[in-house]
Amino acid sequence: MKLKNIDISLEIKKIEDHLESRKDLPFETVALIRMLVTIITMMMNFFGANSKNSGKSPSQDPHRQKKKRIKTDKKVGAQKGHAGTTLELIDDPDEIIKLTLDPAVLPKNRTFTELTSQRRQEFNVKLNVFVTEYQAQVLVDNYGIKYVAQFPKGIDGTVQYGPSVRGMAVYLSNYQMLPFERMKDLFQHQIGLPISTGSLVNINTQASKLLFEFEQTAKLALTKSSLIYHDETGINIAGKIHWLHCASSDLWTLFCAHKKRGNEAMNHIGILPNFSGTVMHDNWASYFVYDCVHALCNAHHIRELTRAAEDEGQKWAQDMIELFQLV
Repeated sequence: MKLKNIDISLEIKKIEDHLESRKDLPFETVALIRMLVTIITMMMNFFGANSKNSGKSPSQDPHRQKKKRIKTDKKVGAQKGHAGTTLELIDDPDEIIKLTLDPAVLPKNRTFTELTSQRRQEFNVKLNVFVTEYQAQVLVDNYGIKYVAQFPKGIDGTVQYGPSVRGMAVYLSNYQMLPFERMKDLFQHQIGLPISTGSLVNINTQASKLLFEFEQTAKLALTKSSLIYHDETGINIAGKIHWLHCASSDLWTLFCAHKKRGNEAMNHIGILPNFSGTVMHDNWASYFVYDCVHALCNAHHIRELTRAAEDEGQKWAQDMIELFQLV
């Protein structure tokens, strides 16, 4: 590792070589110097670790360098053979506006024959509130007893948000990752529908309960899989650090948020304690508690080797990186 053009690893080696050559130094002096060298090495290893050369996650590495775009001979934009999304004329537009020529711009004393119109279409998004009112018939018999028609299933309140609103709220929150305050502003200012952050939270909570059976099915399927991948990354929930745990196979993926990163969270999720196949992970110590076959991720191996190659000057590490990239 270099710091202001000083090769720390080389300087430490010089100190070690000097200590070996000075047999006349007192034992206490040698021990003290070795302890200081060890502390310096540990500190450099700690501060030199980043998401590129260690198991440190990108979320905990705010100063990480982003990959620079490699210049090529390819033109900017989609390449040949790419499935594009260019707009095309449709046969049934929602509105047709007829545009007629101003007679004042036409030459006089001529006759004209109308040909097929030239067509141009403009696509817009129309966001508006659509309210459906249900009016249940009420009858009363000659004894004064009232009879009320039954409302459709799910129409329980005097006013309520429909499935399209609830579906959009869940989509914006869980897929587009919008905070509740920004979702509230979008509904109110872009659609004209007032909705509170509390209602948005309740909608997400209801959706979570509806997914309970799926969650249990996914956990069972992942537990019975022969190979799964497990990882965790830091996330922010209400201003506090939590961990988003991910377990996946070729067919199933399950995400679970938890306050803890280690075994407490993994046991709560309930996949690894009952898993007997092969789990691929990033060498996080908590995984080795579980009695299954462990496979380590080569992407994380390459990070550790990158540090050994670049910061510590170990040539064999670069050879191993190239070997892993060939596999």
